Amino acid sequence: MRDPGLRGARWRWRLTGRRWTIRFGPGARLLGLGAWAVACLLAPCAGAQERDELRAVDLHVIGGLEYPPAGRASLRVVTQAVFGLFDRRPLPLARVRIELLGPQGRRAGLFDGRTDLCGTLSPELVLPDWPTGPYRMRVEARSPFASREMEASVEREVWLRRRAHLVLRTDRRAYLAGQPVRVRGLAFYQDDGRPASGLGLRLRAVDLEGREIAAAGLHTDSLGAGAAELRLDAAGASCVRLVLDCEAATCAAVPVQQSACFVPAARGEAGSAPGEQRTVSDEAGLRLEVACGGRRLLLGVPNRLLVRSTRPDGTPAAARVELFAAGRAAGAGRTGPDGLGELFCTPEPGWDDGGSGRVALRLVARDEGGAIAERRLGVRLDARGVLLDTDRSIYAAGELVQVLVRTAPSAPFVFLDLARAGRMLRTEVVPVSGGVGRSRFPIPPELAGARIELHAYRIEADGTIPADARALQVLRADPLEIEIVRDQPVFRPGQRAEIRLRVSGPTGSARPALLGLWARETKPGAPHAGCDPLPPTRSQLGRRGAALSLELARERPAGLQPWSRPVRERMAAAEPDRRPLAEALKRWARTQDVGWQDAQGRWHYRQGLVRAMVESGALGADAATDPLGSTYSAEAIERIWPVLGAERILGRLELEELWALRNALHAKLFERSGGWSRLEPDSVEQQLQALLPEVLEAHPVLAADASGRQRKWESLRGLPGFRPRDFLLQAHERRVQQAFFALSRYGRENERWWRVSVLDAERDAYRLPPDALERAVRRGLLAPDLSRDLWGRPLVLRERDTPREKILYSPRLRFWELVSAGQDGVPGSEDDLVFTGTCDGGRAELKRKLTADEGPIDFGRLQIDAVEPGVSAKGEPVDGEGACGPLACEHARPDELVLFEPALATDDEGRARIELVLPEREAVWRLDIAAHDRLGARGCWQHTIRVEQPSSDRSGPARSRDR
Repeated sequence: MRDPGLRGARWRWRLTGRRWTIRFGPGARLLGLGAWAVACLLAPCAGAQERDELRAVDLHVIGGLEYPPAGRASLRVVTQAVFGLFDRRPLPLARVRIELLGPQGRRAGLFDGRTDLCGTLSPELVLPDWPTGPYRMRVEARSPFASREMEASVEREVWLRRRAHLVLRTDRRAYLAGQPVRVRGLAFYQDDGRPASGLGLRLRAVDLEGREIAAAGLHTDSLGAGAAELRLDAAGASCVRLVLDCEAATCAAVPVQQSACFVPAARGEAGSAPGEQRTVSDEAGLRLEVACGGRRLLLGVPNRLLVRSTRPDGTPAAARVELFAAGRAAGAGRTGPDGLGELFCTPEPGWDDGGSGRVALRLVARDEGGAIAERRLGVRLDARGVLLDTDRSIYAAGELVQVLVRTAPSAPFVFLDLARAGRMLRTEVVPVSGGVGRSRFPIPPELAGARIELHAYRIEADGTIPADARALQVLRADPLEIEIVRDQPVFRPGQRAEIRLRVSGPTGSARPALLGLWARETKPGAPHAGCDPLPPTRSQLGRRGAALSLELARERPAGLQPWSRPVRERMAAAEPDRRPLAEALKRWARTQDVGWQDAQGRWHYRQGLVRAMVESGALGADAATDPLGSTYSAEAIERIWPVLGAERILGRLELEELWALRNALHAKLFERSGGWSRLEPDSVEQQLQALLPEVLEAHPVLAADASGRQRKWESLRGLPGFRPRDFLLQAHERRVQQAFFALSRYGRENERWWRVSVLDAERDAYRLPPDALERAVRRGLLAPDLSRDLWGRPLVLRERDTPREKILYSPRLRFWELVSAGQDGVPGSEDDLVFTGTCDGGRAELKRKLTADEGPIDFGRLQIDAVEPGVSAKGEPVDGEGACGPLACEHARPDELVLFEPALATDDEGRARIELVLPEREAVWRLDIAAHDRLGARGCWQHTIRVEQPSSDRSGPARSRDR
């Protein structure tokens, strides 16, 4: 017999003697396998519930805050079962409800369901067709396993409005002083690509320091276009940034910016007047650009760096690129004829400088002609982050996106979300094996022509969200075609040219559209700015695809907004407990054995320390429990407040005791030697070893460290401040400071009379002869014995390549230092002593060794570098790069603009007509045309008009079709 309630399950009953036999078909076997998998996944949570008490439910919601009315969107919902402050596990089958709240009690249910076996959920939401404005969206989650109901809710303000994509285009790339800046602005809705009509846009011109120097307003017409004009007073060569943003409250828009260079009005070599075309010769050399995943590298896995090598005029150049990190070669590669290439490097823990977590990369490019370009890039090393890579940056609708995600090997899976303008469109859970996860998915057809974003992230047990993002461009279908008809194929100087345009669809049917036209005189083969920065077509991919791919790879879109950070909220709730805990820990560290050191020398608290302080009355019970009601553990204290960690408290206590012991040894050594001038430097270590028992007997509190171990000279001799070399440095300190003060007086006296010879005006530093100390002694500025070290040898004055930061005397001596040949008297050997006049006896080095130098943990922070490489957080270019870098303005020239028509509308048949008056000489004019219609279909074309003296007369209309 067959049960209709089970698909494909066959129940066969057979009577064999006294035994009933049941045979299951394929459907029943599959159902049993699924039940077994559910039991295996729920067993850890059920076992944890038996061992620990379920204290709370954490709800993480990640998604956008703006949605189009009557549109579709998605959210990422993650539920976690909380058993401790840092003990979280996935909570499967949690019930989730999502609703939209409006004014006057208006409600709309958007979703009601349960999370999957990993505690995740990606609901598809259909927004109601409500008026534009702010609303509240509430997400509630309830646990199905707790004996008492456990639930969590998150409520955020969201907006129902449409987001616009703005396009900015200027009539020129470079201007002469006094020329007007004409701007064409376009606005398209990002959800459907249609023109945004009736929007109020604001155009601002800001200088390199961010000050607004001019502004103008423009409104878009029925086809989403608007024009404005700015007049700037550009005195000399300068660079401004034009910013276009939206003023309408019902529509949000991401501001776009474009740079304009101003070239000073001056005559050329041939005496050409301002405004005439000038020739800029190409310079030999290279320019190197690099894009590194948000300026961070993931430890232990191969990281990809994209590089581009160009000439100073912007033309691509093939070169060999070498990568150096931590003073050694880390990778190499080549850039092709298009100037693009990639490097791979695998960072190691020793790359960072002193455990700072940051490393300086140096890239050197060299072409076949010997030209060299160098670029330095500061990046941070990340041990548990996420790296996201795609096979390319430009796709066509329907093509597969190959995704590679790299993260920590311990991570079981990574979330992968597809978004557009901050609105999530597609979600996926990518399994990770060995730190690598792979996925692929097709581009939906409705995203043709859109700029989309991929976000990869994971939520860790402590609430942090390591993440990475990448911007992708989808090719548009390019339905618009244009037919260009001119009355003559070749024009003579001084003629009037008539050009007729017809816009049509791919089938040849007429398409009314709005045209933007730019015509300028140029040289054959000269680089040009191109058409509007609209999404490229397949026909343009061969010409612009490589450069656009690199530009998009450099962009790091901002991460999706986390709606809730439960861990951060609990950390804020625990802040009142910090001061009582700090006072109790410091008191106990003076009298009790509270910590221990591991093999690496790091300090840790002993287990049960907080409970012992509560039992002894040293700490109140209220300050000893975390926000979940559990007693603080040693690990929790260090993770919530790093400044209260054992590494800092016990390290500082150890630092104070060690430095007190060091000062006692210092005073005893000075007393036994009868002064530093009588110190025998050859036997400093023997003297210190003999004096240590006397000092410890006189100061019994210093005889043992915080862990109770007795101090011995074998364990002290290698510490900063206790090394014989450090005692010798401090013994020389008085001599060296007096010598530097004498050199400062020597420089001031010479500057008064011989300023040119002693002062380097470019570096604002003194030029000193090698025998400057001897001259200071002869002038009576320095005692003869103070110009020598403790061994009686003269101190040597040596110039530095880099200046010192900390100066106790004249800043003009920051490039100089004093050197002693040491005990062996051989210059350049290992025992040489280098003096800068700021010796602290090794205290700063000892402090770095004993105390952790880490800042407070930012729980729940999205670790995404949303700033484009080469641009600071304020938007200003750095390191000479960026759109307004000096190279951009240096090689720009003002082309002669002959036509600027920002909004030329065709008739109902898609026809338009323009007239041009040609110059009285031979020339080449380039006509750029951009078109779009009411449905958002777009096109971009270029047409060349030559004015020359023909060898024979030509007549008759000619038809050409250029793209």
